[in-house]
Amino acid sequence: MALVKTRSKGINLADTFAFSGTVSGAGGGKVNQVLWSEYTYDTSIGSSSFTNLTDGSNIFQIQITPTATNSKILLEYTIQAYVADGKGYTTQLNKIVGGTETALYGPSDPSDIYNRGSGRDSIQSLQTAGTTSEMTFRIKVKTVGGNSVSFSANNSPCIFTAMEILAWHN
Repeated sequence: MALVKTRSKGINLADTFAFSGTVSGAGGGKVNQVLWSEYTYDTSIGSSSFTNLTDGSNIFQIQITPTATNSKILLEYTIQAYVADGKGYTTQLNKIVGGTETALYGPSDPSDIYNRGSGRDSIQSLQTAGTTSEMTFRIKVKTVGGNSVSFSANNSPCIFTAMEILAWHN
């Protein structure tokens, strides 16, 4: 006869458990790595086509090397900008792998953020890695009518986070 260990008020999670068969309902994914980048360069950009968010030396981007091709990459970026007096901008998320750059996200309307003064706006995106090579995710911006918009004004940071999720569960 097998011995069964029980507790009147539940189980002690510090104990070691040996399972046979499958376990269901045990939860979602496993975060393998989290990377974070901060852009703090007061930058004015005026462009009616998508251009890198850069001060000329530093580009707002993040790099991650997935450990599995079926990993999910959860991206979140927060843009801080001063937008007023009929000005506006939109962002585009691009992926670069092996020198090839692909636009992943970017509304066609250049007034996603319009005439709002100073503020922060966040975007999230979930991508399948599809590779174990280094991936660079880069933010591009364009402005309404090419009018100048101040990004990371007064050194208020724009933030970029990338998380590799190994086990994904919808």
